[in-house]
Amino acid sequence: MRELLELVAGVSAYDALSSSIFTLHAYVIAGFGDIPAVSMLMHMKGHNGLCPCQMCKIQGIGILGSRNKTLYVLLSRHMGNHHTPTDVVEYDPERLPLCLHDSFMAQAKSVEAAPTGMQREELAKVYGIKGVPLLSALGSLRFPQSFPFDFMHLIWENLIPNLVLFWSGNYKGMDKGQPYVLHPNIWQAIGATSAEATKLIPLSFGASIPDPVKDCLYFMSSTWSMWSLFITPTVLQGRFPKDCYYNHFCSLVRILNLCLQFEISKEDINEIELGIRKWVVDYERCIPPFRFRNIED
Repeated sequence: MRELLELVAGVSAYDALSSSIFTLHAYVIAGFGDIPAVSMLMHMKGHNGLCPCQMCKIQGIGILGSRNKTLYVLLSRHMGNHHTPTDVVEYDPERLPLCLHDSFMAQAKSVEAAPTGMQREELAKVYGIKGVPLLSALGSLRFPQSFPFDFMHLIWENLIPNLVLFWSGNYKGMDKGQPYVLHPNIWQAIGATSAEATKLIPLSFGASIPDPVKDCLYFMSSTWSMWSLFITPTVLQGRFPKDCYYNHFCSLVRILNLCLQFEISKEDINEIELGIRKWVVDYERCIPPFRFRNIED
């Protein structure tokens, strides 16, 4: 922080073109990392907190009657009779309660100013903020706008592997009897076909893909990317009992391809925004009808 503040004030630097000394100013305008890392930079509770999102004030809910303390961040809270303390039944993806810099800093300061440790912890739980972040001393940063989500971890290390757990029936024991779970024989055939298909794909497209059924632990973000974009749309076709699950995945592939273009037009941005909103709403319709509990229950 001392060095960053010195750069803001200005340091002497040499200009080789003009053979002169000038004052160099440098400003941090963005911070990157996976969600836990960004939570530390922003001094937030993080993805396991009641208010886990760095961008909006949505609240998480847990599974009723379960020892699993994981909180799930759903738009729709119609499942069961217990809701979060805000009693929000359904969040509108187009009108989420977004976090703004001034309100974020006001809440951070109120947590910092709490007279007792217990009160401070209670406010931190409600706001999802543990106190004033050290980086807020830099006037060039805005909270949370200066801390965007990391695409690699969000998609290739989280979303796609979770979908694989759904399809294989291995997602935390929640998928028994669900129509999106593929029969083991079908899943093994998909894995073998995927591994065989990489022999016909030029190396310039990416590294060879191992069998996602037998060698899933060897998958990296680049492996998940190549497999999901180039192979999965073909090997999954006609595999699900209902076509809606395959079509839903293909819509995701369409969105990801738009995001990864070298040039993105305003029309592409609009399609990405609308596509993500629709994809998430459709995604939640496929979630098993668990009953969720209030975090205070």
